[in-house]
Amino acid sequence: MGISDIQTTSLAEALSTLEELALRKEEIIFRGHGRSDYRICSTLSRYTTVPHKYWDQTLDGMLAHFLTNLRSIGELPGEIAKDRRARLEYGRHYGVPSPLIDFSLSPYIARFFAFDGTHPSKNQDDDPVVVCALNVTRLGSEWARSRTTWNPQGWTEQYNTFMLEHEPFFENGYPPGVLKYIRFPASWNKRMHLLSWEVTKMKRPASPR
Repeated sequence: MGISDIQTTSLAEALSTLEELALRKEEIIFRGHGRSDYRICSTLSRYTTVPHKYWDQTLDGMLAHFLTNLRSIGELPGEIAKDRRARLEYGRHYGVPSPLIDFSLSPYIARFFAFDGTHPSKNQDDDPVVVCALNVTRLGSEWARSRTTWNPQGWTEQYNTFMLEHEPFFENGYPPGVLKYIRFPASWNKRMHLLSWEVTKMKRPASPR
């Protein structure tokens, strides 16, 4: 699975390129960055570089503290008290470090985040904004291949585990060393309605940048 760098010189060219990617049969998802040197990594990996372990209670501890504060001001949604994933998604969008990384199925939303906060006087030639396009189909295929010896049954099982939501992924905690595609956020989470999927990777975090 390779990385291609596509540079555009006009808005029309950029939109045409993004629309072409979005309309492919393979599933492509997008994320906007205001800086070209910004690394795609979770907020948890920026909070700590200590690898996650299955027994690590740090995430649940941070979320419990966050929920306690919400409860103290009467702002605790009832839904998030019932489900670990709901708590993780909700806290993620209010600053709690998380293994989730948000993307969108819409290149327009990604473009908004790429330019959000950019001043008109900024020299784009020196520091261009970036819209990352991730081919989830290929990512899932490569992930499944890395997890199995090459046999159809094992590959298919790993690929489906990555792509499909057929079981509560966070029911028993936060699995370490796992990459997972979560296409639809919790329906009650209004702050995620525009961000239509997320990836969680509980592995050795990248160094902060």
